[in-house]
Amino acid sequence: MKKYPSRQAASQKGKAVRSQGKGKRKKKDDSRLVGFKTLQQVAGGPKPHAFHSRIPVPDLPSLCEPHDECAICGERIDSIAESFYTDSGKPAHFDCVLEHLRKENRLEEGQKLSYCGSGAFGIWQKDEEGKWSLVRKIPFEDAETYGRMKAYVRENMA
Repeated sequence: MKKYPSRQAASQKGKAVRSQGKGKRKKKDDSRLVGFKTLQQVAGGPKPHAFHSRIPVPDLPSLCEPHDECAICGERIDSIAESFYTDSGKPAHFDCVLEHLRKENRLEEGQKLSYCGSGAFGIWQKDEEGKWSLVRKIPFEDAETYGRMKAYVRENMA
């Protein structure tokens, strides 16, 4: 019986390897894959290395947090991005605004108060099918107030 070279040895010499019977596949030997992390390494490719770009990274401005006091609870605001501006022009914690609106608008059984986006909150009701529908939208920050907050953040960029 004539022995044929392994696939890897034949491909290195440029020779074709004959298959072992028509329509039958040879089972792969998974033992040779131990210790390799990528298929490229199994095939004999180069090992991966850390990528180092030559493109300079510009210095991004950082936000100097103003650390104002909350208009509702009076405690310090650590992140201006997680706050809302009230009608008085002072920022308030998100959680404080949510609790304030919850007290102002009495919720019925099965209703929830949630942030909708763009400075508005909404009262949501669950129906018999389990779907949520908006009962009422409560605007808290208008476009002018949002613009003032944006300008305030821009002023505090370092």
